[in-house]
Amino acid sequence: MPGATSSSPIVASGASVAYSISSKSEHPNEAAAFLDYLASADAATVQFDSGFMPVDTSASVEAEGVRADVASGFGEVVSADGIVPFPDFAAPAMIDTIITGLQGLISKKSTTDDFLAAMQQTWDEYHG
Repeated sequence: MPGATSSSPIVASGASVAYSISSKSEHPNEAAAFLDYLASADAATVQFDSGFMPVDTSASVEAEGVRADVASGFGEVVSADGIVPFPDFAAPAMIDTIITGLQGLISKKSTTDDFLAAMQQTWDEYHG
């Protein structure tokens, strides 16, 4: 979402897909090699062509029109250290709550308090 003023910090959520290696992994070296690949320039092209922003934010991606604008804007957010964790890291259903909540706010069918209460409920349902 845009900030309240033109000087507000810019933020965006995530890049491509975040993965980690379980301490119980039977193949941690192979998993680490996969994570290294995800951060490579070669993978950046695959990620961008698949509709995601590349993990390697310095990688050059070929795009025109809106896709070029999105890539440029994402680069600005990265440069401003504005990447925040993916919303579903808080709770698996959080992105759905955020999307429907923002639609309710934009359409004026709900209030800020309704939106915040829904996010808290989603958190509570997951975390008990």
